Amino acid sequence: MQLGLQKVLIKEKLTLITDYITGQNEISVINSGLQVNLNNNWKIALAVEFPAPHSDNHHGLIIQVSRQ
Repeated sequence: MQLGLQKVLIKEKLTLITDYITGQNEISVINSGLQVNLNNNWKIALAVEFPAPHSDNHHGLIIQVSRQ
């Protein structure tokens, strides 16, 4: 199961993003970070990744740049 949350902190500028993928396999993780809208076209997100409980996954860092 996947659970997600997006909470706008500053309208049209800053959003808290969190995802949780349950289970005990290689994709079972918890991600949490911030997304910044640079302008109308570009966004950048920076998040940390933690292993889901009872999984043997590693910690990580996510950097995502996207264009609408």
